[in-house]
Amino acid sequence: MGSTNYVRFKEDRTPCLGEIQDIVEDYLGPEMGTFEPTKNGKGFIMVLPGKPSFPFERHSELKPYFPHDSRFIEFGTIYEGKTLTITTRQADECTNAIADGLSRTLARFYGAELELAS
Repeated sequence: MGSTNYVRFKEDRTPCLGEIQDIVEDYLGPEMGTFEPTKNGKGFIMVLPGKPSFPFERHSELKPYFPHDSRFIEFGTIYEGKTLTITTRQADECTNAIADGLSRTLARFYGAELELAS
């Protein structure tokens, strides 16, 4: 399942992407991910270690579909950098939980408005 969270910053507390990347790295620790720029240059992708997992693997007939071999979270800016998007694409529960935690942490630190995917 994929999701997009939105962190809407106030005019007087809008961080640059470098600051966001520093906070993301400090949130997880330097060994927990690598960073790549997005193709449009308005964000970055954090690639997490490990492969997607399914918490009910041994207790359900359901089998999830993960089109990607890796876990990753995309961070991008819209509205002249006033809004940060935090997106997972067909990700596992672990990746979505990390994205939600980062979204909450950033919104709390910057006093920003947070819209979590439902």
